[in-house]
This record gives sequence, structure tokens and C-alpha cells, in this order.
Amino acid sequence: MFQWHEVTAVAEYKRLFLMKTSSSQLILIPKRYFTFENELHSFRQLVTEYGQAKKVKWQS
Repeated sequence: MFQWHEVTAVAEYKRLFLMKTSSSQLILIPKRYFTFENELHSFRQLVTEYGQAKKVKWQS
């Protein structure tokens, strides 16, 4: 478990999201975890809202 303020960076890759925490841990979230596109969109919104915007890197 973690708090949003502990997330120091988030990056989106082709098949997963990578979240770095303040305790130098990595959290890998496979995109296959999300069944529908709207779930991916909701997750991106959560990260944008609660994460540190300058340390969020979305796949282009």
C-alpha cells in the first residue's frame, strides 16, 4: 500500500505503467489489468490529479 504523496514519478509504456515511490520502490501495473479503455482513461486521470504533474510521462 502507498499514499499518492509517496509517488515520485509515473511513466507509461506500451504494455505497462511504472510508478516510482519515495522509498525507491517500483510499482508495475500491466495494461492488461484494465479491461476497458475507459478504465485506462480513469487511471490516467487519477495519476494526473493526484500525482506530481511535472513527473508524469505519458506515452505519445
